[in-house]
This record gives sequence, C-alpha cells and structure tokens, in this order.
Amino acid sequence: MRAMVICAAALLATGCAGARSGIEMPTSKYPVSLSNGMYGPNREMLRPDQMEKVGELAIDRTAWGLLYSLVPLTPTLDVSDEINEQLAAAHADGVIRFRTNVKPCGLDYAFVLTFIPFWPGCANVEVRGDMIRFHAAAPPPPQEPPPPQPQAQR
Repeated sequence: MRAMVICAAALLATGCAGARSGIEMPTSKYPVSLSNGMYGPNREMLRPDQMEKVGELAIDRTAWGLLYSLVPLTPTLDVSDEINEQLAAAHADGVIRFRTNVKPCGLDYAFVLTFIPFWPGCANVEVRGDMIRFHAAAPPPPQEPPPPQPQAQR
C-alpha cells in the first residue's frame, strides 16, 4: 500500500508542462531600460521633464519546451524587430520600465497529456514598457529684476 502511495505521488509530481526562454534584443536600434531612467544622446541621465511618454510597448510571444521544459524549443525570444517597428511607428527614442509577465498557455492545462514527456509545453510571454521621446528641458523662466529699493532720505 505504501509503495502505491509513493508511486502515485511521483506520477502526480511529474505531470507538468511548460517552457523556458530568455529575452534578448541584440539588433534593437533603441535604448531599453528596466528602470525609470534613461541616458540621453549625450550620455547624460535624463530628468523626468526631458522624457515624454508617447505610447506603450506591447509584444506577445510564446515560448515552447519539451521534456517538462528541460529541452527549450525556443531558447531565446528575440524581440528586436518588434521594438524597432513599434518605436519607429510612435516616433519614440527609447523604452523605460521594460518588464515581462509569463503565464502558462492553454496547452499546459491538458493535465492528463502532461504526463507524456514529449508533450510540448508552452508559456505566453508578455513584454511591456513605456515608449518615450527625448526633448530638451524647458529653460527656466526669466526672473524679473527685484524692484528698486527706495533710498533713505537724509
């Protein structure tokens, strides 16, 4: 009886599917930052008033794997082309707050079939970010000269 419980637990533990992949952008023509900051064209850190959000970067891809994700069928997801296209269309200069979200795809919910090692698993990968445009900071407003002080009479 104990051996049957151990075998059942082992079978339940192996029933998983999924995928793993790395995100890369080797041919992106635009700078991409995971933070709120970005370096400008002169290699200086831009202030918030020098960046204008012009849109949201949105890329949706699927990663695939076999043998419970031990064999990645998509070891890397190259998102360079999508970044280049979306930023060019928005007339943007870069991406800040670059982030990803990964969710299992519908194929992974075929629980009975996930016991088969060669059943492909997949993951839906959402890539998001804020597309920004650089602009020179507005010059400070001119200061009015102080009013003249009345001279003391003697």
